[in-house]
Amino acid sequence: MQTMPEVRLSNKLARRLPFFVIGAMWLWFCGPMMLGMTVVGFRDSAYLYYPMFEAIDMAWAEGNFPLWNPFCNFGMPLVADGTSSVFYPGKLIFACRFLGYPSRYGIYLSTHVLLAATSTYWLARTLRCNRSGATLAAISFAFGGPAIFQVTNVIYLVSAAWLPVALGCVWKFINKPDIRWSIAAAVACAMMILGGDPQMVYHVGLIAAVSIGCHGVNLVRLLWKKSTDRNRNWKSFFGQLFCLFVMVVVTSLLAAIQILPTAELASRSERASTDKIVNFYSAVSAREDSAATFDQNNFAPLLNKADVIVGQYQFSLPPWALLELLAPNVSGKPFPRNARWTNLLPSNDRMWFASLYVGLIVALLAITQIRFWGCNRANVWVSWILLAFLLGSFGWYGAVWAWREIAGAPAGGNLWASPVGGVYWWMSVALPKYFSFRYPAKLFVIASLMIGLLAGRALGPALRSTFTFRLSAGAGMVIAIVALLALVWLGIDGQKLLPPLAANSINAQTMYGPFQAEVAGAHARMALIHSLILTILFVGLFGYFGKSTSGQFAKTNRHQLLGWSLVLLTLIDISIANRWLLAEVPAKVFQRNVAVVEKLDQGEPRPQEFRKPETLILANYFPLTFLTESSDDRLAELVDWQHQSLQARHHMIHKVRLIGSFHSIWPEQYQRFVSSYVDQANRVLSQGDDWQSDPEFLLAEVGEDTVSFAAILADSEVPRMVSAQMATSSIIQKGLGHLLIGKYENITIEKESFDWNEQRFVLQVARSLDDPWIELPVLFDEGWQIKLRHKNGNWKPAVIECTKHDMLGLKLPKATRPGRYEIEMSYRPSRFYSGAIISLVTWLTVCVWLLFLRRRR
Repeated sequence: MQTMPEVRLSNKLARRLPFFVIGAMWLWFCGPMMLGMTVVGFRDSAYLYYPMFEAIDMAWAEGNFPLWNPFCNFGMPLVADGTSSVFYPGKLIFACRFLGYPSRYGIYLSTHVLLAATSTYWLARTLRCNRSGATLAAISFAFGGPAIFQVTNVIYLVSAAWLPVALGCVWKFINKPDIRWSIAAAVACAMMILGGDPQMVYHVGLIAAVSIGCHGVNLVRLLWKKSTDRNRNWKSFFGQLFCLFVMVVVTSLLAAIQILPTAELASRSERASTDKIVNFYSAVSAREDSAATFDQNNFAPLLNKADVIVGQYQFSLPPWALLELLAPNVSGKPFPRNARWTNLLPSNDRMWFASLYVGLIVALLAITQIRFWGCNRANVWVSWILLAFLLGSFGWYGAVWAWREIAGAPAGGNLWASPVGGVYWWMSVALPKYFSFRYPAKLFVIASLMIGLLAGRALGPALRSTFTFRLSAGAGMVIAIVALLALVWLGIDGQKLLPPLAANSINAQTMYGPFQAEVAGAHARMALIHSLILTILFVGLFGYFGKSTSGQFAKTNRHQLLGWSLVLLTLIDISIANRWLLAEVPAKVFQRNVAVVEKLDQGEPRPQEFRKPETLILANYFPLTFLTESSDDRLAELVDWQHQSLQARHHMIHKVRLIGSFHSIWPEQYQRFVSSYVDQANRVLSQGDDWQSDPEFLLAEVGEDTVSFAAILADSEVPRMVSAQMATSSIIQKGLGHLLIGKYENITIEKESFDWNEQRFVLQVARSLDDPWIELPVLFDEGWQIKLRHKNGNWKPAVIECTKHDMLGLKLPKATRPGRYEIEMSYRPSRFYSGAIISLVTWLTVCVWLLFLRRRR
């Protein structure tokens, strides 16, 4: 039998090929956004990160040191909001102002995509993958659905990019304790915190702690068996604990500039101040506070009220979403047309990832390398991490939910909540402070990295084994057969199934129009055809390169050629399947003139010192036509609507204050006060009344004296139309003094002005006051330094306190006299400056230490 001649790749080509493959995919995915031609236009990227980063960049360009954000509600400490990532070193990209802002924003996102790929390549090589395996892991993670889709939620893209670096360093020091690797891990973790995602750092620490703990358990077993290696192993164990301790301490010091302000604000948030039983520790504390004996009722809320923090289990990943690992976009696409049929399923949760696809070949190869015990330590480590975070990503779909779906109500009846018994539930109730995190689906980013690493391990010596060949090829053939049968079935009955499903679903209409059954069916058929062709090519490649009756496979480098063939096939596969996940819109959509701002510019001249405080009230209203009509340009239309109406963070660019602006962390009483005010404003609009003083919201075009518009309540269970006549003169508020100061009959605000870190008021007191304390429309924060003067007298420092609304209480002079009072407020938080000094000293120390080590070498 004629055998295939030996084919070898030169060492030079083998070393460069990974960079060619990764670079080609990176340019294909990110080239347009780096040139400033397009901008990611879906979800948080469009209405939160893009405008907020631009506003912060403008503040730096003006010479401001942005610490306080006066444009959201009654002000918020900017640095304490992790999403702002003000002092993340990667933000230096925005200092290249010779480039347009869309280009700088695109480069910021693209750099982290590239970092995710290169760091995964390094991690895979650390786990002893060959070059082709490491390249496969890199492209499957960085350009797979779970990671690349995070361009729509930027802080999680940043953490995904640094995750492989952190885990690689953890793997290094748990195998051979070395303080250098623990400090390198700390640098990566600090980058995640400064980039805005502390939860990923929690997970890295958890993985390190559990890995070391498992080593300790194994040492106890060796001690029981009186192993001769126990002394050496115990020394290694304590070395690992020390490295973990160093990692935690150095991470905290490096990121102190972010941690200290965030911790202070979080201590006042609704998550920290909850009096509910949220985990085992709060249950035990409640029992101790009551001075009672053990009472199982103290633990009942953990079983029947698992979702005690609002949104704790939102965006749980439904188990059936794993089908997307085998067929790209088989669930349909949610945009630009509403064609995601899994959203119609009664049990389906909100979508976090538009696709989980990391490559069919990657998934098949990963299956062959799953090991939960044995001497292959790397595969065992990766497999357990994969299992834990895959099950954890299910969130609400816990053990009780599965039991109900399979066998009805379990013991305990319907009193038990669905997530009880699931991995995420155990993490929430057993791990300290873990309940304050949200969105379980985020855990799948870690799982997708592990899938890529296992697939990369398969392209090494394992590729030569009969087991790998039979299992992967057999699984591919099964998928091909199932895909073929599904194509036949879908072609016959698919269009008969989806429309009735849509008719009975509350999710049949979204901002992307009514459900498109034909489009969803086309996506599903295309996914099945894609998988069918890919599995045929995959099995064919294995058959051509992988086996030979002459035994020449083991003696030649054909396994190397097979590995690179699978890499190139995956490159084509993912490039076709996942490019749409970037959700790009033309950059010009963000650059249109805003009618509201143009209207403001026609008003009174603006002071040189500060902008006068124009104010809008937010409500998430959208055109009714978005629900009833579909469009291929809906992403751009939605972005334009949000931009023109100054929703979310678009108002910050124009220095317009927005009441009702959301935050991930804010004080509980403050949140209630803001929400109650916005609710009252919404009730006025929903009744169709004209606005006399407090405006609701402005449409894209404001050119006449009155504006007629139709809108829908976005957060209403049943969408309904609202009509109103809005006078342009009442659209803009000149300050919010009447909200709080207005309750003092003898005090009025003549003037209010604000900018980054500074705010001013001019009060007019009609007659003497009995109570010198007043409440200003500013969020309380200990970082405020305030001085005031009466008429043209001397400036004096003022005494402040926190009011019941978490607002700023100001004490006027004890003998409060009638007349004009000037108040100047400067935001100078001591905790920020303390954190900045700690971080700066630590960063300098780490850099000097690294230079010293390099010089010694």
